Amino acid sequence: MKTFLYGLVALGLLGMSAMAVDKVQISAQKKRTGVVKGTVGAAGERARDVEKCTYELKFQNQTLADLQKLTIDYIIFVERQKLGEKSTEEGHVDRFTGTKAIDVLTNREPQTITTEEIPLNSSNLVGAYHYPNGGRIKAVDNVVGVWVRVSQDGQMIAEYANPSAVTKRGWDQK
Repeated sequence: MKTFLYGLVALGLLGMSAMAVDKVQISAQKKRTGVVKGTVGAAGERARDVEKCTYELKFQNQTLADLQKLTIDYIIFVERQKLGEKSTEEGHVDRFTGTKAIDVLTNREPQTITTEEIPLNSSNLVGAYHYPNGGRIKAVDNVVGVWVRVSQDGQMIAEYANPSAVTKRGWDQK
């Protein structure tokens, strides 16, 4: 019986070591970089504002050795709504992609990379106007999520998605 239990413990330890562990821990935080207030037109026209945001991607080495020449690829998904669309229709999702490089990621301190700015539009009809088809009178762009991959020598060593459902959209899809 003892031999059987020792075997199970050994098997459990071997199974734990076979599990994939990311070499890099990744976190992402959305930052607002600026708002440009648009002009308000006459009644029946539209008012428009543009907000710009970036993501701060933070990387922490989880290994004992320094990691050399890392490539950071990211996709930020933004849902674009349009005035006049039915509110039941989903907006079009744009993908903002980028690539950054980290020469050395030490195991002592995290590094942060900032993505390119992304414009988020907000528009609405001015006055008590509406669309005859019941379409949107206010359209606001929303960030749906972010997906980050870390590669070393062409091999992916870490991945992060927030929320995890954005991976269903596919990395290479348009």
